[in-house]
Amino acid sequence: MRLSRREIRSFRNLAHLDVDLPAPGAVVIGENGQGKTNLLEAIYYLVLFRSLRGAKDRELVRFGEAGFFVSGQADGRVTAGYDAATRRKKVTVEGAEAHRLSEAVGRVLAVPFSPADVGVVASGPSARRRYLDVVLSVSEPTYLSRLADLKAALRQRNAALKRGRAEEARAFDAPFAAAAAQVIARRRAWVERRRER
Repeated sequence: MRLSRREIRSFRNLAHLDVDLPAPGAVVIGENGQGKTNLLEAIYYLVLFRSLRGAKDRELVRFGEAGFFVSGQADGRVTAGYDAATRRKKVTVEGAEAHRLSEAVGRVLAVPFSPADVGVVASGPSARRRYLDVVLSVSEPTYLSRLADLKAALRQRNAALKRGRAEEARAFDAPFAAAAAQVIARRRAWVERRRER
């Protein structure tokens, strides 16, 4: 899906921007602090509905504003807005609100690359797992849901263990194992497909 139009409101230092993106691509040139990286971050926000640089949503709101709004037009319209007062994020696809972010992830695709991405090969396995999770979340429709199931079961299991409730913790073993098996299988399949190239 080629992103052809962007609307950005009150996102970091970008007050109001409507831009048509040409099919061949675009080059963004400007002085330091003019918003080049913020523009790229606003574009990427519609991929996973979170900051490219790991910032919290409230940190993306332009100073003095009540929230931010970003939208993209490609095969369909995808929007994301954040209200700082309620700390509520609203995502829509073709005008219909997505009740779970996993329903909207993967509608817009983008591949960012920054100096920090060297960590995928230079640092430990957690960076590689995170990379695979992002790639698979946007490319395989149900992966993000399975990953969320895995994390939820693990959180609940660990909480029960911290309370000293080993029997309660064992109740989460089966859901955790089922979700983990699917996540691991998809990660492995992705790696095997790339290894063959």
